[in-house]
Amino acid sequence: MLNTNILVDPSATNARIALSCGIGASGAQEIAEYVRVSGALTSLELRLNQLGTAGWCAIFNALRDNKDNKIASWDLSEQNIDAEAAKAIAEYVAVSKVLTSLDLSGTLFSPGSIGP
Repeated sequence: MLNTNILVDPSATNARIALSCGIGASGAQEIAEYVRVSGALTSLELRLNQLGTAGWCAIFNALRDNKDNKIASWDLSEQNIDAEAAKAIAEYVAVSKVLTSLDLSGTLFSPGSIGP
């Protein structure tokens, strides 16, 4: 279980989270709860984690619905992403007005997660 109190001060005006430590689906749910309400987070690094479909969907659906989202930079490298998670990421990217960098290097996409 993550302690979101140590991740970042919600009142900060510019915050970065770097969590590359094998976080699983339950940790992803905690991250999703935080990003759902954060207006300060500008950078998120989640490479080398095992968030799973439920975790990815929770995070990106929360971000998609957060009108105060300011995340400009994502590092999602070295992941395994299936079609459902790819759809949630694409929906977020489609509505994000601040995203400038998305690192997907080394990410494995399952069949059906890209293209028609």
